This record gives sequence, structure tokens and C-alpha cells, in this order.
Amino acid sequence: MLYHKIVGSILRQIPANLKVRLLILKQRNFRVLRTAKLCDVFAFKHHQEKIDYTDKTILFVFAGRQDRMSLLLSYLKELVDKKLVDYVHIWNFARNKADFEWVKSIEDKSKQLFVFSPQNFTNLANYAYTRYNAAYRYYDRPQFSKSRFIKCDDDIVYIDTSEDTFGYFLKRVKEIDSEYPHYLVSANVINNGVCAYIQQNESHLIPKDVGSFDFPNDRCWGGAHAAYWDDGKKSQFLHQYFIHNRDQFISQSKVCGCKKIEMGVRFSINFIGFKRRVISLFAKGQNNIMDDEQWLTVELSKLLQKKVMICMPLVVSHLSFYTQKK
Repeated sequence: MLYHKIVGSILRQIPANLKVRLLILKQRNFRVLRTAKLCDVFAFKHHQEKIDYTDKTILFVFAGRQDRMSLLLSYLKELVDKKLVDYVHIWNFARNKADFEWVKSIEDKSKQLFVFSPQNFTNLANYAYTRYNAAYRYYDRPQFSKSRFIKCDDDIVYIDTSEDTFGYFLKRVKEIDSEYPHYLVSANVINNGVCAYIQQNESHLIPKDVGSFDFPNDRCWGGAHAAYWDDGKKSQFLHQYFIHNRDQFISQSKVCGCKKIEMGVRFSINFIGFKRRVISLFAKGQNNIMDDEQWLTVELSKLLQKKVMICMPLVVSHLSFYTQKK
């Protein structure tokens, strides 16, 4: 018993990045171990590409589950074809070999849709935050200093790709500056705790008979854990309402303008836009807090004394939180 306590205490003190490398070593993925930074495990192929990212919009996804991403992929390609997004970066964080191989196969030969992936499958499922943080830090490099970023969940199943609404969202992202009171811009997300409250109680987009969506309070861990966060049935009713009333929901959303969330409220980052400064602050300050969502929406809000903006005209739909699958 004492032996296990001592070993457990030692293991808890090992940095997460080192644990990941030990796991890679155990799986005999020796080529990966030669990289200096964990993000370069995934991006070594991308380094060979000479791409000018100045004044470009990069949408990145932490992938990937084929049963969800197949639908998202069609929207991403449409955004690129319409020149609303310049580049799509898919980070291959798949948790099984079948999904891993599928994600590797979706790379676009035009290099506008690029897959960041190790050569061989390495199961890093227990180190999700370590991988996510490494991906954010990858963009803290000179070639991305003038870039704009959109972080998109791999289970986004609908995006309004019309040029007026997506363009309006991009305009709000471009406005992020010292003169503006917001530092992150979120889409108007179906199945998102804070968005659901605003959709029903401020913008009157969701009738009460679909369900009651209260604002997530401190007892519910900020804005992440709404009353329906772990209620699959309630989120299902919300999705069904959107599917049957999509055109009406979208047209009404277009006249809702933008909403701002109070500083320090946790917010689910299903589809958010931001600038390089957020990346740089993340790389410098996100050392002890493993959760990227907590740091980006709570800690950074307090640090900058700025708010998250919700761009109501741009509607996207988020399939589910992991607790809603039970």
C-alpha cells in the first residue's frame, strides 16, 4: 500500500509532456521522439511548406471522429471554396487507429486543408489537454503574427456558410483590438449553455415548450454546465427544434446583433474566433491550468478585463457534450 502511494506521488510530479513522450517511447514510435516540441510531433510535415499566413484566416480543428467529422468536412470545404476561410488545419488527435487513418486521408492536395498528424498512430487519449495546449502553442510563431484564428469542434454538424453572416462574424474578429471591449468572438451555437440561455431569454429564438434554459451559475461551474449539459434528451429536443425551424431561426438570428458575456464566466468554446495575441498570452500564461476552455474564457477575460462576444447572426450547431451521450 505504501509502495503504491509513493509511486503514485512520483508519477503525479512528472510533467504531462514527459508522460506523453514516455508513452510514445513505449509504443516504439521513435521518429516522433526526435522532435523538440510536442506540437512538432504533429506538424513536422507542415514545416516543409512555405506558406504566407499574413492577413489570413486559419480555421483549426482538434480531430477526429469520422462519424461526426464527415458532415463538418463538407462545410469546411465550402468555407474554403467561398474564400471565407483561407486555410483549414486538422490536428489528428484521433483516439483509435481507424479514425486516425481516416483523418490522415482527408488532406486536400491544394494545401488549403492540411492535416497535422504523426506518421503512426499513438494513443494519447489520456493527455487531451496536453495535446490541445501544444497545438495552440504551435501558432505562437512569427509566421502567424498577422493571422486570424477560428477554433472549431470536430462535432460541429451545421455552419451557416452564407457570405453575409460568416462575413459579419469575421468582421467582428478583425475588430478585436485594444480599443474594443471583446477579445474572443463566438458563433451563435445550438447546444451551448450560455448561447441557449440567450437564444431563449434575450433573443426569443427558442419557445418555452422546447425546454427551459436558465443561465449557468457558479454552482454549475460557470457557463459550461447548464441544466441540460448532462441531459441528452433536452439537447435532443433543442436539435429537433432547430432542424424543423432552421430557416426561421437563422432569419431571426440575423437581426439579433451581438451579445457580450460578463467577464470571468466560463463559456463552451465550440466555435470561436480570435487573433494572435490570444495565442501568445496562452503560450506564456497557460502553464498550470490544464483546461484550455477555462483559461481562454475565464482567466484570460480577467487578465485582459475584456469580454467574450457572441455573434448572433452566425448560427452553427454543436452535436453533443460527452455527458449528453450517456
